[in-house]
Amino acid sequence: MEYLFNFDDTFEIHDDMEVLKRMGLCFGLEAGQVNEAELSKACGMVPRALEQYVLQLATGKKGETKMPKVTPPKIIKQVPS
Repeated sequence: MEYLFNFDDTFEIHDDMEVLKRMGLCFGLEAGQVNEAELSKACGMVPRALEQYVLQLATGKKGETKMPKVTPPKIIKQVPS
């Protein structure tokens, strides 16, 4: 599959982790070296449903670039229509 993009000016694509690093919001997650306080802060910044992915990043090995696997959402309680 190929895509063609036409831009009028300079355009850059940045990796998500690179953007978080520049904003000071990586907390060591990119290297799997995060302390409890930083981990708690990082988990508090994402919706509860995404906390598991922050925890997966926190337990990664240094230099590991694999992103966590995304699991399908679970329906906890269905609202009647």
